[in-house]
This record gives sequence, C-alpha cells and structure tokens, in this order.
Amino acid sequence: MKKLICLKCKQVHSDKLDKKCPEFKGSDLHEFKNSDKYLRNKITLVLEDRKRLGLQGLVGGLNCIVINTEADKQKATVEEFLKYTALEVMEAFEDSDFRTVVMKTEGSAYFLIRSRKNNIILPINMLYR
Repeated sequence: MKKLICLKCKQVHSDKLDKKCPEFKGSDLHEFKNSDKYLRNKITLVLEDRKRLGLQGLVGGLNCIVINTEADKQKATVEEFLKYTALEVMEAFEDSDFRTVVMKTEGSAYFLIRSRKNNIILPINMLYR
C-alpha cells in the first residue's frame, strides 16, 4: 500500500483516498518517499524558514547541554545517544552529588548526561504513584 503525504498539513495518508487531503480539501497528496534528493531539495526551504523565523544562529556559542536522568536510566541514555547520534564519550566522572558522562562530536556542544547519586525527589515521586 502506498503512502501519500499532504505538503500542507504534513500528514501521511493511505492510498485509498481520492488523492486529496481530507484536512486541506484542495491540497493534492503526493507519494511519500524519503530520499536524499527530496531532503536536499528541502534544505533551502528549511534554511529560509529558519532565517524568516529568527532561528538562525539561535544557539551560536552554545557550550554545553545538561541532561539529567534517573540513575537507573543513565547508561541507557548514553547508549541511545551513541546509537542515534555522532556523539562519542569523551570522559566520565563522579563527584559527591552526580555521576556524569561527557559526550561530544567535532563542532558540537558538550552533552553532559548526569544522574544524581542521592535522588532527593524520588521519595516525593513515590508518594504520587
């Protein structure tokens, strides 16, 4: 079964429709196929949208991103970043309060994946489960 996409609402529909978007009645549906050619053609539009919306350079000079996880989910979080991004583990360390894994790739900000050793919020969370 082919998948069709509406370029206005960005929804994917089945090919059983009459080739018109149910949401935007006048909008034609196009066969949905992600390809390098399609994505390259969209780059210009995305860059223009970013400039028009004032998003260009929004995070310029960003040094690091801190992601706090629960202690039992920290390893899985790091593994997921390794699997789905180009980030690599640069170092790991712990102090009296946190365990931290530092990840980075060339040209990126540092990603600090942290977990608190003594979760001060956990007892409160357990009350509401």
